[in-house]
Amino acid sequence: MIPMLGWFILILVLLLLAILAIKFLVLRILLVFLLALPILLTAGYIALKQSPVTESNRQEFFSDFKIATESINYNTSLNFETLAAFKSAKSAGVDTIQMNVRMTKDGVLIIYKFADVTDSDNVTYEIAETHSTQLFKLKNVKFLHFDDAVTWCIKNDIKMLMNIPFCSSDLLTYIRNNIMQDEMYGKVALTTTNVLTALQIRLKDSKLILGFSWGSTSNSIINGVTQGNAYTSWIFKTIDSALYWSVRSLILPGFIGADFLITNVADADGALISELASSSILTVVRNVTTSQEKSYFQKQLNLPIMLTTLKD
Repeated sequence: MIPMLGWFILILVLLLLAILAIKFLVLRILLVFLLALPILLTAGYIALKQSPVTESNRQEFFSDFKIATESINYNTSLNFETLAAFKSAKSAGVDTIQMNVRMTKDGVLIIYKFADVTDSDNVTYEIAETHSTQLFKLKNVKFLHFDDAVTWCIKNDIKMLMNIPFCSSDLLTYIRNNIMQDEMYGKVALTTTNVLTALQIRLKDSKLILGFSWGSTSNSIINGVTQGNAYTSWIFKTIDSALYWSVRSLILPGFIGADFLITNVADADGALISELASSSILTVVRNVTTSQEKSYFQKQLNLPIMLTTLKD
C-alpha cells in the first residue's frame, strides 16, 4: 500500500510541476532534474557498484561455516560476549561467533552489544564518548577486550563475525590491520546493518569478507516495540519497504558487493535464497530458535544458521 501510494503522490507532484513549469523557469529546471534523476542514479550505481570477494579466503571462510551464535546470552548463567560464554558456545558445537566491535573515546576496541551502558547508579555512558579507563571501572559491567576475544577465537579455531554497527575510520583501520598482520582473511567476516558502513568496509580492503544484515521490519519494530507514534510510524514502515524492495531485487546486496546476506527466519523464503545463490551471495539465517527451523535450514537447505539460544 505504501509503495503504491508513493508512486501516486510522485505522479501527482510531477503533473503539478509540469503545469506550473509552463510559467516558471525554476520549475522547468527542477522538472528536468527530476526526469533526469533515474539516469543519474543508474550511472552512479554502475560507477560505484562493488564486487564481492573473489580470493580463496572466501571459500576458506564459507567451507565450514555452519553454526554461528548471535550476540545473545548463550547460557542463562553467563553474560553474553564474554570468554566464558564463548567457551559455552564452542562446547555446544558452534563454529562461528558473532561479536559487536566498538571503539571507546581513547581508541580502545571492546566487544559489547549495545552503544551505551548504564552503571549501578543509573548513569548512562555512551561507549564512543567515554574513555576506556572509566568504562573498565564500572562494577556492574565487564567488558571484553577486542584483542583478547580474537586471540581466544584463533586459539580455539573459531571463526568470527565482527559486527560493526556504525564505523569510524580508526576502528576499521585497526580491524583491517589486525586481520592483515595475523593473516586472518579466511577466519573473519565483517557484518553490518548500515549501507555506508558496508561501503566503507568494501572500499577499505577488497579481500575483507562482507555480510549485510537486514530484516523486513528491522526499522519499524525494534525488540518487539513499534517505532514512532500514530503520526510518525509510517516513516519507519516506508524505510523498511524501501529496504525490502532493494534487498529482494538484489540491488542493494549487489551494490555493496556483499558476500553473504544475514536474514531473519521470517524473511528467508525459497525465492530469496535461490536468487541470492544465483548471484553468488550466501544466505545466512538468523533468529533460529527451534529444532525444526535448525533442521530445515541447516540440514535440508545446507545454509549457515545463527542461533539465539544454544538450547533446542
